[in-house]
Amino acid sequence: MNSCYDCAFKHLSAAYEVWLEIEGGYDEVEHFMKLVGNLAQAEAHLIVSQPKLAADIREHRKKWFDARVLGVRYVVPFTELAVGLWAAILVEVRADVKEEGGDGRRVDVDDRRVAGEHEKESGGTVG
Repeated sequence: MNSCYDCAFKHLSAAYEVWLEIEGGYDEVEHFMKLVGNLAQAEAHLIVSQPKLAADIREHRKKWFDARVLGVRYVVPFTELAVGLWAAILVEVRADVKEEGGDGRRVDVDDRRVAGEHEKESGGTVG
């Protein structure tokens, strides 16, 4: 799977968390910077593989920024953006499965591969 999707989803999720904090009253410049920065990063990770979704994220980032400058509230449609990104991820994963000889409808995780990666990361064994 395209690792840019992983990073984009991570940044979109981080932006959502920061937005929730801002909505909850944490309205400091650091929160403002984190929200704008994470949305910009999500956009950057998608500009090649999903230009329409990248443009949507950019549009909402700019609308949120402009609203803050004017002192009004703008609600970024994080769920809508996340659903669009998730759909793109599923299409790519299913295409990869088909390329590897699967039917593209069901994606199985190879537990040994995952266990092996976990062992490398943790320095221990899985069991």
